[in-house]
Amino acid sequence: MARSHHHHPLIRSAMPAAVVLLTVTALTPVRFLEWTGWVGGLVATVVTPISDPVRRVSTWLAPATRIDEPDERERILERDRDEFRRLFFSEKTRVAELEARIADLEAGFRRAPNAAISLLTRPVVGTSSDASSGLLRVRAGGADGVTKNTVTTVRGVQLHGQVVSVDRLECVVMPITEPESGRLNGRVLLDRTGDAFLSCLLAPTGSGTFRGDVEFRDPPAGATVADAIDTRLKPGVEVVLDDPEWPESAQMFTIGVVERVEPDEDQPLRSVIVVRPRDGLELRRVREVVLRVPVDGSAMDEGDGGDAP
Repeated sequence: MARSHHHHPLIRSAMPAAVVLLTVTALTPVRFLEWTGWVGGLVATVVTPISDPVRRVSTWLAPATRIDEPDERERILERDRDEFRRLFFSEKTRVAELEARIADLEAGFRRAPNAAISLLTRPVVGTSSDASSGLLRVRAGGADGVTKNTVTTVRGVQLHGQVVSVDRLECVVMPITEPESGRLNGRVLLDRTGDAFLSCLLAPTGSGTFRGDVEFRDPPAGATVADAIDTRLKPGVEVVLDDPEWPESAQMFTIGVVERVEPDEDQPLRSVIVVRPRDGLELRRVREVVLRVPVDGSAMDEGDGGDAP
């Protein structure tokens, strides 16, 4: 038999009464509610003494989960894992550097395939005692076959300089961007084949660049000066060495790229170009160079060139 549940009238009216009480309390000014602070203090006096025993009982009934610290073997394995990861990335970087160096050396061989030379990659170990000179000391000397006027390169085909003095274990190199290195005759390559080019004479500015004249071909009869200026002469084109005063092993190596072209007001058939080494290299601040050391009978020929002091 079903039983009917009848709620007491007080229970049915408890919720509306609570809502009304909360509403009245929220709207009542604070000064009329100071008595609630006394009630809160009384409750705290009763509850505080038993709060610690209640916490202890709850901790005993539901203890916190313990996180075990790794043992010594796990610590060793984690340390070895981190070390092998470091070695892996280090070797990966070294392999990339070696591959780039091989590519640079191959590019140098392709630029001068008939030169009787050996290539030595050596670090720069210091500068000259005169900091303003830009001379570099390189860890290669007479014991390695290095002679005065041995040509140095960087980044594969970028011409760097010449050896100006040498002892048994070290040599001193003057970069081509130093004013004392002298002027360079070059070609401004107007196409990839190298068949179209303009002659130029460049002088180091002392600020890491070169500046000089570019000579254009004589214009055909009836052509204007503007027609004689090759529109392919623009920033970014490559300039290579074509100078009989330098050794054969240095010919056609890169002096730099054209940074800007300026008109020469005094000579309408010439323009002035500013040239900077490839990739913005500062040749007096390189970390290593490649020495193109002459082999056997070519040593005498290689030692005759260059106007470096």
